[in-house]
Amino acid sequence: MQSKYLFQDIVPKLELRLQSDLPGFESHLKMAPIFKGTKFRNFNPTADARNSAVLILLMPLENSFEILFTLRSEKLNSHSGQISFPGGRQDKGESFVETALRETKEEVGIHPDKIKVLGSLSQLFVPPSNSVITPIVGIADKIDNYTLSENEVQEVFTVDYNKFVTDDFFAKEIRNMNGLDVEVPYWNVHSKTKLWGATAIILQEFIDIIEELV
Repeated sequence: MQSKYLFQDIVPKLELRLQSDLPGFESHLKMAPIFKGTKFRNFNPTADARNSAVLILLMPLENSFEILFTLRSEKLNSHSGQISFPGGRQDKGESFVETALRETKEEVGIHPDKIKVLGSLSQLFVPPSNSVITPIVGIADKIDNYTLSENEVQEVFTVDYNKFVTDDFFAKEIRNMNGLDVEVPYWNVHSKTKLWGATAIILQEFIDIIEELV
């Protein structure tokens, strides 16, 4: 069966949609950890939170599209060994787009000239790193070769979007966090670890927007 998520059809619709009001918190809650029926994490930024940006990079498949992710290095102090989008802290004088593109080049070797930016998603506060992330959405032709920053990234991989809109790869588990049994939703799309936390929360808003368009 042919996928309904045809890249050439979705891209112009998505670019236009990102100029309008975004679902934001309503979407974020869907993949947030839950304790006794209410959100476990804090969504309100601290006064000294630093700005960051990540890139949600989309690439065409024959009858769908795929999303690029990284597996963060175990050497990192924050979110080590977790699935992430390429990205990082904003440098002085940079726009969020410039930050996302620079970090993507530094982490996985994709030059900004190969990426077309479509827009941005809602910002998300991430307590463990005390940062406010602005997700940038971009597209590129299929990329087969990457140059990884070994200090930051141990692997780069892509996932067919269709996996995120079926029940086959989605699940929930109970984790002990700060002495509490917390229900954590995740996607099982990698053999080493689960896609959860801030990356999953950001991705859920993207999914909700795509599902509006098809």
